[in-house]
Amino acid sequence: MTNLQIARIAESYVCAACLRSPQWGSEAVRALKSADFAPGGVYGRIFQAIETLVGLGDPVDHISVGNLIPDTDTNDLMMLDPSIVSSDFTFRAHLKTVKEASRKRRLSSLAEKVQDEARNSGTSKDIAADIILRANEIMADEPRRGGTNLEDAIAEHDNFVRQLASCEIVPVYLPFPGLGDVILYPGNQAVIGAHTTVGKSAFALHTAIDSAINGQRVLFISAEMTMVEMVQRLASDVCGIGIGLLRQQNTCLTNNPHLEDFKARVRSSGGELRIRYMPGGTEIDIQRELDAMQAEGGTDLLFVDYIQALTCKAKENARQYEQIGYLSRWFRKQGADRGMVVFILSQLSRPGKEDRYTNKRPTIWDLKECGNLENDPDVVILLHKEKTASYTNWNIAVIVAKNRNGSQAEMVFSFDSRTAKWS
Repeated sequence: MTNLQIARIAESYVCAACLRSPQWGSEAVRALKSADFAPGGVYGRIFQAIETLVGLGDPVDHISVGNLIPDTDTNDLMMLDPSIVSSDFTFRAHLKTVKEASRKRRLSSLAEKVQDEARNSGTSKDIAADIILRANEIMADEPRRGGTNLEDAIAEHDNFVRQLASCEIVPVYLPFPGLGDVILYPGNQAVIGAHTTVGKSAFALHTAIDSAINGQRVLFISAEMTMVEMVQRLASDVCGIGIGLLRQQNTCLTNNPHLEDFKARVRSSGGELRIRYMPGGTEIDIQRELDAMQAEGGTDLLFVDYIQALTCKAKENARQYEQIGYLSRWFRKQGADRGMVVFILSQLSRPGKEDRYTNKRPTIWDLKECGNLENDPDVVILLHKEKTASYTNWNIAVIVAKNRNGSQAEMVFSFDSRTAKWS
């Protein structure tokens, strides 16, 4: 998808939001001008009509906007569905996309102008001064808020609560009894840490499946498991079929009644579950996937399995702890900008010799490679496999080692490794 296509989609979302909410319309008019929309597109003309109506204090709807735009644009206007913009987070993310695309166009235009002037008789000193002036004007064109007074802060909080009550914003709960105090809002980040083969992927996938059934749009990225392995794990959780049995019998899953029921429940709730295999994936690869989902309605939850297996493009020559620190902050910013909850899976440092013998429980300081994995997230969950006589039924201690907005907790669950069932 090209940058222009992404910008066009964002422009349509902004116009749709203005048709849905007077508050969003006023905010959009304060943040944008019709000139910020891509030239030659219909949405710039639609937004110009919205600007006029907001300035006059008139209602903004399909009819009032249609009266102010050319007849040739009315079909595009009627195609705008206000219901596609479901939350403040989604609206502001698209608003930001339109503004950033406008800046890029203006900077590109400035670069072309500089090249033209350089070919003419202008002196280098005059050209440089003009570049600095124009570039500063473009980069300074960013709406900045002053400090929020207490009344506005409380009003914003109450608006958030009303959106929670009306399900415009859907918090994420872990689908495990006893962990109800772990509540994640859009923009929050959680880290799930465990030693290898303890069950962090199964824990995350179970949470992803439950969220998709509850109407949320989920993107699950694995840098470790192949697509076939991920589908087998999903089928194991949904159908109760052991992964070993799936492999031994070469079981096909098309028309499986359990999977068909799962897909029907996800569709009826409006949710989605996308799985992607990204060996050695970078933040650029992940951003492309998020942009693709953004164009179709956005992402509510992102799962990354696991962070140490990713490649950091921005810091590819740095040490691993610096790369992981950058990626942790990058994921947090993506969560805030896109209004999604981010789950980062992480390996733990190898236990010392004495710890292996005593089966010591991990702590938050065992998160591998980087202190950012301790500091950045709102929630840190550690998994620990207790010693049992069974090779297939494990007792997994789920330790909430950090909960910025709630209490810590520890619960022990039984995990059947044959069927990937938690109880």
